[in-house]
Amino acid sequence: MSINQLVEQNALKVKNCYSHRNLSIFTLGEVIEISSNQYGLSLFSGMISLLALGVYTILTVDAGNDDDDSDSGSGGLMQPVN
Repeated sequence: MSINQLVEQNALKVKNCYSHRNLSIFTLGEVIEISSNQYGLSLFSGMISLLALGVYTILTVDAGNDDDDSDSGSGGLMQPVN
């Protein structure tokens, strides 16, 4: 795969019409794919994201049990059954 640019063939001649005869295609460069399979960088980026999520989970401080189990009389989302 390459990146192309249309340029005027004769830059010294002033022309009002840009037809396909007056233009040339110059190759600016090539796009190099890192992987040869159809998935591209999705597997690599998925592994990096999973690693970042794991590091975030390990480094997050646990706030403890905060679902109102420890204080049964003050109400909250989990009410005791009478």
